Amino acid sequence: MDENRAKVTLIAASAGFGKTTLAAEWARTHSDEVAWLSLELADNHLVRFWLSLHSAIERIFQPYLNRWGLFIQSVRDGSVETAISLLLNDLHTLPGSNTLIVDDYHVITNPSIHESMGFFLGHLPANVKLVILSRTLPPLALSRLRAQKELLELSNDDLRFTFDEIDELQSQSLSEHLSQEELFLLEQKTEGWVAGLILAFLSFSEKQDRTAYMNAFSGNTRNIFDYLLDEVLSRQSAEVQEFLLATSILNSFAPSLAAAVLEQSNAEALLQEVEEARLFIIPLDDTRNWFRYHHLFVEMLKTRLNKKMNIADKVKLHRRAAIWYDKEGLALEAIQHAFEAEDYAFSASCMDRHFNSIIKNGDESTLLDLLDKLPIKNMIVHPDLFYFQAGSMAVAGRSDDAKRFLQKVELFMEEEFLIPEKEQALIQMRLDLYRASVAFYQGDVDTFVELLDQNREGIERFASIVKVVNVGEALLLRGPIGFGGRLNKMAYLSAKVSTSEERRTLLHFALQGHGFVFLADLFYEWNHLNDASVQLDKALVMCNSSKHVSVWVPGIILQSKMLKALGRGEDAAEVLQTAIAELKQYHSPRWERLLEAAYIRIQLSQGLLSSGEEWLKKRHISANDKPNVAREYEQITLARMLMARQAFREVIPWLNKLLSEARRTDRIGSQIEILLLLAISYESLSKDNQAYEVLEQALELAEPEGYIRIFLDEGLPLIRLLQHWLTAKRAASGHDYVSQLIQSYQSEQIDNVNTINIHFTKRELELMHHIVDGLSNDQIARQLFLSPGTVKRYIHHIYQKLEVKNRVQAVSKIKEKHLL
Repeated sequence: MDENRAKVTLIAASAGFGKTTLAAEWARTHSDEVAWLSLELADNHLVRFWLSLHSAIERIFQPYLNRWGLFIQSVRDGSVETAISLLLNDLHTLPGSNTLIVDDYHVITNPSIHESMGFFLGHLPANVKLVILSRTLPPLALSRLRAQKELLELSNDDLRFTFDEIDELQSQSLSEHLSQEELFLLEQKTEGWVAGLILAFLSFSEKQDRTAYMNAFSGNTRNIFDYLLDEVLSRQSAEVQEFLLATSILNSFAPSLAAAVLEQSNAEALLQEVEEARLFIIPLDDTRNWFRYHHLFVEMLKTRLNKKMNIADKVKLHRRAAIWYDKEGLALEAIQHAFEAEDYAFSASCMDRHFNSIIKNGDESTLLDLLDKLPIKNMIVHPDLFYFQAGSMAVAGRSDDAKRFLQKVELFMEEEFLIPEKEQALIQMRLDLYRASVAFYQGDVDTFVELLDQNREGIERFASIVKVVNVGEALLLRGPIGFGGRLNKMAYLSAKVSTSEERRTLLHFALQGHGFVFLADLFYEWNHLNDASVQLDKALVMCNSSKHVSVWVPGIILQSKMLKALGRGEDAAEVLQTAIAELKQYHSPRWERLLEAAYIRIQLSQGLLSSGEEWLKKRHISANDKPNVAREYEQITLARMLMARQAFREVIPWLNKLLSEARRTDRIGSQIEILLLLAISYESLSKDNQAYEVLEQALELAEPEGYIRIFLDEGLPLIRLLQHWLTAKRAASGHDYVSQLIQSYQSEQIDNVNTINIHFTKRELELMHHIVDGLSNDQIARQLFLSPGTVKRYIHHIYQKLEVKNRVQAVSKIKEKHLL
């Protein structure tokens, strides 16, 4: 097969057959731009794998990659297929011919990674070739590539050195050449295994009786490997051996790191000596500053290290490495070595100090894995770590795990944790706040409020109990902060704290703005729009998009829903468009996607499908994705898009999958919304019995909690279904509730018809003031820090709403209608 036709090259061969060397030589002699990823065991996690792959590509092709922030956020949210699509789109833009080499793929055993790689392979652009190096044949879907002759495969047989190649290799390795008989015997013994050949030649240079030495060779590859490595290592000076053994604890190292681990100033000179001795060291960059050992070689070194060095000395090596990595800001590496040293206090401290950067870099899953290993006594003195652990469980719907974790913490605090006398008061505050968080996540409102009252000083001094929880909840009442949509429980909490202004202030301080939004959500769902508006104004006033995005975005989405409920759909869309534009400067792609989904919902409610079609193409969302609570808002928006297309047979299986996930994560509000969409879909297919069945499930969940708006927002299709249900199910319970919903909808339609037709956004009113004052477009732009083009667009919208053609007419109409 012609390698130029190969879209994918798979080199699957046993260890030491020269896969990496072959690929490196190819990269050196070809004109392709080459990105290289050497995988490690830590990369056997779906998120870490794709972040590592993207980083390798970014190092070479950074000028052409435009969606790093969006890519990393998509991976963090669990939407790997979306992230891969973004990466593929960027790869399409690369100029010339390019190659991506993925080395040591055999360390990957995670089925989800193999599955995602299958998607990547299937959509690889023509301007990019992929080379996979592995010790084993990876379980990838390669049949289509084979059939289309786009796959080049190399194995042990292809890489095994022939007699002539062994002869050529010895001419480069030995000053005194072997005879033809000796070469033939060596070929038989090593079976052309290049690592064994190289190691043999290194040993032969020291042997007097090479024939006897060769006859003593075992035919077992592993035995050859172990024997030769011992022979090679033992021939080095004591100083070089110490260097090799000490640095074997490092996945990769620079001279300064080696110096820190060894506590020696001559580490760079020793490193040069190791390089010159060809001791299986591989440079990782063009500047030859970072290196790693061949995996087989480092395995031997670690074995020798464990035999020659006691535990205390190995702990010292790991602790030195941890300190170096920590100072360099390489948090995960520092934490890993601190764990190896069993220095859990340092591990926890490092996690806490680098917490924000770890989250920002998309390593939440790795952090959670590390927290699982961290002793409780080291975690509970770092509030962010504790709340992140408990909150992440709650967000993921692992309520039982969260409860067990919190109970374990409580038990530890009561029975085992010895509080130093001088720190007793301070730590007691933290412990009481932990108990408050236990009560909060368990929905025990009475205990939670009681602990708030008892620990006011602690709440004021320490971090919020929810500040690391809302990593992407568009509708706060549906997540753990809003008790999964249990409106009565939220109302009870509000009532409990309303008896005291101090207590109410304390609660909102503890919830850091989230409380105002979920209280506004509560009033909205009960159709108390004025009360909802009051609470929402408080939330939006106290936060801004840069500092409180987890409050601001849900607040903006709720604001758009309220505007739509008042019959102001255009204003709702404009609020969302403005928010999307504002958020772009803060590089928050996850939250930007939520605002986009909210905007698409407004557009669909107005019968505008084109924006939704563009959104689906842009975000690569499909009904083939796996339901994910972190993507729920967007995934339900996809369902609405399918319904707008009249694709009811496609949307029903998708909604049922979303419903299962909502039930698993105990989200009542989400279950109601999905059930209502299912009911509408079934009725559209004339499947009335199924429609009534799921509608009754929704009513059963919604009536005890007093949900109203979730029904009204679905509009006329659902109201007609409710009317049909009333007629068909005269004996069923819930008639009064359904009648109330229908009456509320009808009253709202009358109110909206009678409402004045001219509505202006806050920004438009600002511009209208300046127009009346006689400012020019450029002057307005400078006053409001907008571009002249943006001002021109705003003024055009204002003219349209006023039904005027120029400024004179606009000023006259504004004054006539007393609009300011």
